[in-house]
Amino acid sequence: MTGWNDLPTELKEIVVQMVDDEQTVRNGLARGSSEEGQALIALSAMDRELHALVSPILWQTLDLNYHSMSRLEFFAAEIGPLKGRFARHLTLHQPYNARDSQSTMSHERSDRASPPPSLESLADAAAVIYAFPNLVEAELSNIFQGEGQEPSLAVDALRSLPQLKKLSLRAGDGFSSPTSLALPWKSSLVSLNLGEVDDTHLGVSFLRHFVDRHSNTLQELLLPFYPDDASFPTFFLPHLHTLTLYVNDDSALLPLSFSASPLRILTIKLIGEEGDVENMVHKLTEAVAEHRVTLDAVSVEAFAHELAGDSDQEALDDLQALCEKEQICYDFDLVGP
Repeated sequence: MTGWNDLPTELKEIVVQMVDDEQTVRNGLARGSSEEGQALIALSAMDRELHALVSPILWQTLDLNYHSMSRLEFFAAEIGPLKGRFARHLTLHQPYNARDSQSTMSHERSDRASPPPSLESLADAAAVIYAFPNLVEAELSNIFQGEGQEPSLAVDALRSLPQLKKLSLRAGDGFSSPTSLALPWKSSLVSLNLGEVDDTHLGVSFLRHFVDRHSNTLQELLLPFYPDDASFPTFFLPHLHTLTLYVNDDSALLPLSFSASPLRILTIKLIGEEGDVENMVHKLTEAVAEHRVTLDAVSVEAFAHELAGDSDQEALDDLQALCEKEQICYDFDLVGP
C-alpha cells in the first residue's frame, strides 16, 4: 500500500500548502497559537523533507515588533541562514521600552530570558536585516542612532538586499545618513514610504539623492512633511503613479514638483490653521489640472481646525468640479483636531 514516503515531493508540497490554504501563516496574519501555525511547526519537526517544504511558508512573513534589539539579534542568529533565506516580508518596530512588551516573537521557541533592552542600536538592527537576505518588503520604525554609532550601518544593510522592492521607514533617525542613502543599492525600489520620518532627519538634499537612486523603478511614493517648498527639487520619476504628500500653506506647490510623472492616484494631506485651506486647494487644483490626462483618483484630507468659510468651500467646490469634469474620482475628508 502506498504511504506518505512513497509520494513524490511535488504532491507532498501541495498537501503541505493545503494546511495554510488561506495563506494566513504565509502572509503573517495568523496568531502564533493558530491551528495552521501549530500544524506547520509540528510537520516541520517530523523529518528533513517536511522541514524543507514547510519553511518557505512558516518564515515568509516575519512580524518582529515590540522586542529589544539585542533579543531580535539573538533570534536572527538562532534561526540561521537556512530559515532566514525564506523570509520575504519583515516588520520591525523597536519599542521605547521593550522590557514592558508583552508580545511573543513569531515562531520563537527559545526559553532564555530576554536580555536587557537595547533601545538605540543600529548595529543590532543591521544584524537583523542581514539575517534575511531575500527580503522583498521591509517596514522599519523607531530605529534610533545611539551615541557614537555609525549611522550608515542599518542603511548599508538595506542597500545590500538584492530583491528589496517595498520599503517603509517610520519614526527614528537611524536611516538618515545622507552619504549611505546616496550610495548604490543592489535593489531597485518600487514603493517607498517615508511618511512618518521627521524632515529634520531626512533633509531635502538627502531625499533627492535617495529617490534618484530609484527614479527608474519607483511607482509609489509617500513623503514626510516638508513645511517649506523653497528648496524642493523637481523629481523626474517616469513610472510614479501613486503619490501622497503632506502640505501646508508654505509648501502648497509641492505637488507640482512631480509634473513629469504619470500620476494616477494623488493623495494630499492639508495641514493648516483656519483660513489656510483656500490657497492650498488652489495650488492642488493646478496640479490636478496638470495631471488630468492620467489621474484616476484624488483624495484630500484637511488637518485644519475648521474651514474658514465660503472662500475655503468655494476652492474645494472648484477642485471637485474639475475632477468631475475630467472623470476623476474625488474624495474629501475633514480631520478634526
